[in-house]
Amino acid sequence: MSNYVLLNPEQYQNAGWVPVSHFEHARKFQFVSVALDELAQLLSIYPLGFFCKKGGAEPRFVAVTGLQQGENLFVAHTGRWLAPYVPRTLRLHPFKMTSTEAGSNNHSVGFDLDSGCLRETLDSEQAALPFFNQEQQPTEALSEVMRLLQQELNGRRLTHRALAGLEKHQLLMPWPQEGTLKSPDEGGLYVIDEKALNSCDGDAIKELQRSGALALAYAQLFSMQRMQFLKQLMDMHAAHKKKIDQQQEQQGLTGVFTPEHDGFSFDFE
Repeated sequence: MSNYVLLNPEQYQNAGWVPVSHFEHARKFQFVSVALDELAQLLSIYPLGFFCKKGGAEPRFVAVTGLQQGENLFVAHTGRWLAPYVPRTLRLHPFKMTSTEAGSNNHSVGFDLDSGCLRETLDSEQAALPFFNQEQQPTEALSEVMRLLQQELNGRRLTHRALAGLEKHQLLMPWPQEGTLKSPDEGGLYVIDEKALNSCDGDAIKELQRSGALALAYAQLFSMQRMQFLKQLMDMHAAHKKKIDQQQEQQGLTGVFTPEHDGFSFDFE
């Protein structure tokens, strides 16, 4: 669970945080929210889709990271991320842009108190970064986080606009059931209806292009071939676990398994 609070110098003047060095917090994320401006980095690695909660909620653009609920195949047993690009929302943890009031467009920096990263006091023995300087202004480290948070917020707005275009032209259809992926109980995963997309007239295509929806649609279609990575990762996790089990009785070693695919490595250590 997360417990986000708004950072302010009055309350957190002498506090700071320890940057996340692992991705244990994402171990059970079958899907990870991503944004339109990340497409160039995402396409070479992740299958992409649209997750819709039951009840008609707006779909989320997501990277598919697991084949079943509560599974993230991109997190190694050490907590390391097993791909060269980590989705931005995960890299920002334990920070996120939070609305200052319900329904407001005004945002401020939120910090997850349950992340284990907060340090209420700073000393030389802790590798913690301060939130604020003596003038109660954000430090250079926090300012960089704020820059990335603003980038994430802008990306989210662009994605929202593109998703609205896909919904307007009814271009989403349920994820193919014949696949190995199992959607969670609280909602379903969707893909682009390629037949419906090809049936769009010129005016619709122009509208989709202007909103960013056309780029999102083609990216999702092209990304389906990346499902093979998830299946390979599943096999690698199983093989690595078997290797660990065999070695624990002998030397207590964890072993190393580093398969290579498409020019980059998955390093389970």
